[in-house]
Amino acid sequence: MAIPTQKVEISFGTAAYVDVTNTVGSVRVSRGTDRALTDFMPGSCDISFQNTDRTFDPTYQSSSLWVGGTAGYSMVQPGASVRVTSGGLVQFVGKIVDWSFTNDEKGINAQASFTAQDLLSDLGRAQFSTNGTVAANTTGWQIYSVAQTYGTVDSTELDYGQTMLPPQTYAVGDNVLNYLQNVARSELGDFYAQTNNTLAFHDRSFSQYTFSGGTQYFNYVTAPNADLVTFAQATAAGWGGGATAIVSVTGSPTGSKAFQGVWQSSLSSYDNSFTSPDPIGSKTYSAGTYTASLYYYSANTSPVLGLNLYASPLTYTASTAYSVTANTWIRLQVSAVATAAFDSFSIDVNGGSNVVQYVTAVQFEKGSTASVYFDGNTVFQSSGVTRQVEPTWFSQVGQSASTRAVQTGSFNSLYSYVTFADVNSQGTAYGNGTALPIFDLTMSYSSDQLYNQVNLTNAYGGTVTATNTGSTALYGLRSYTVANLSTNSTRLQTIANDLDGQYSKPEYRAESIVIAAESLTAAQQAILLNAAYVDIHQLVRVCFQPSRLGPIIDKIYQVLRVDHDIQFETHRVTLMLGSLDNLPARADSTLFAVTNKAMAS
Repeated sequence: MAIPTQKVEISFGTAAYVDVTNTVGSVRVSRGTDRALTDFMPGSCDISFQNTDRTFDPTYQSSSLWVGGTAGYSMVQPGASVRVTSGGLVQFVGKIVDWSFTNDEKGINAQASFTAQDLLSDLGRAQFSTNGTVAANTTGWQIYSVAQTYGTVDSTELDYGQTMLPPQTYAVGDNVLNYLQNVARSELGDFYAQTNNTLAFHDRSFSQYTFSGGTQYFNYVTAPNADLVTFAQATAAGWGGGATAIVSVTGSPTGSKAFQGVWQSSLSSYDNSFTSPDPIGSKTYSAGTYTASLYYYSANTSPVLGLNLYASPLTYTASTAYSVTANTWIRLQVSAVATAAFDSFSIDVNGGSNVVQYVTAVQFEKGSTASVYFDGNTVFQSSGVTRQVEPTWFSQVGQSASTRAVQTGSFNSLYSYVTFADVNSQGTAYGNGTALPIFDLTMSYSSDQLYNQVNLTNAYGGTVTATNTGSTALYGLRSYTVANLSTNSTRLQTIANDLDGQYSKPEYRAESIVIAAESLTAAQQAILLNAAYVDIHQLVRVCFQPSRLGPIIDKIYQVLRVDHDIQFETHRVTLMLGSLDNLPARADSTLFAVTNKAMAS
């Protein structure tokens, strides 16, 4: 076991990155936020160097950071790019904000240091140069339409969004970051810069909302080709039971999507219709054969499955009639051939007039057949999905709002989250001894995130309030007020109620964990330092036994912030954590104290 291999590189202008690792004294990186319900802050990186050979002197033409001879320039500039990798994996990319230089009285012990920040900092300094309006659309679309002008947006990490917003206007001089964060806040989503300095947005993290008329929009994860698509419940009256998720699937061809959930309807035409909106960034699906498949359950024995591929002005349609066994889960599939690229699609099931039917496990895949990613109706096979699965919504507000947090049943196979455990929690039930060891753990039991009155306001004069009288009687009035750009008062009230239910009680929780990377095996380091596994917005499982007494505490958390402190022989990673749920019996859950009967009632 050894400290991961570190690399620090600097570039400016068109010059290639130059490796300056051999002069590095220390590296500190911090990305994220300290608390849930707060905006993600610009990531920062502070690095110190030995400068005895004047490498970091912007006037010294013999420096390895000097470019272009006597008429050239130094890369030691505010605005220069920096890239930090550890174990071959990128931990930070950003631009240097300022440099600092020190020398002793003899000019021998010279040192240099800088502070760098990521793309959120650039957005924080950017102002709109014209007046403009962003068309009415979902939160993700509105973020993309503005953010792409000011930085690189990672379309594979940009959710389409579930909240529809009215047109948004901006004026000359308005701050770009404020605009984008206001939109993200209306979704209760996560907007941040990734380790590679591209922008990401994930909508409605770990929450459930039921919209008017029972219509709901659900989250998704894009396939490897970065086509952005979400499935909308287009015509059905509502959902009946089950949870939902859209995932990309292991080894899937370009354009593959999978959807889990149980959908019930009894309408008179195409009872179930999954429709993709126009993709963000004008991305299209290439020409070729595509296949839709799903599981179907109904008393009707002759359903029709249809697949429509849309490319204005062309439409490619295929449908197949089936003869099936009544009241049995049956897998159906149909293929359609697109002779040109297309930009949206729909999958329809016609079960007959006013016949109750259920649809689940929908897949959309390029090719003439669809691989089976499900176990027979509603559950993903553990070998059939990639590691990343987006938040999955439950049908009751107040439940732990992600299937990744469920500790029992088959939903565990949905997400192979990274587990961290102390030395007392390395048993079979906690990763079979494979959990990454915790070096230090900080617990918190405070009221810093206790809110029993939630006020949501918008620019159009609408205000809604949710108050938990049981909590106010016990803890006094603690208000949380935030602006929301939605004009739908029903939607606002639902969000307020959800927030009030989630944060109206104090919680005893793990606030942060520290991992000593230098004490891990190379395989463990490759997991810890890989942003695809451990990063902002990701989920982690934390298992520990306080004072080596009583049962193991086992809980799922969301990562709010990632800090790196790299010295000569050590690399410590600190994860700031946020809870996914806060139920009425939080103080005892199944592991703590006694149920607070006043709150539970």
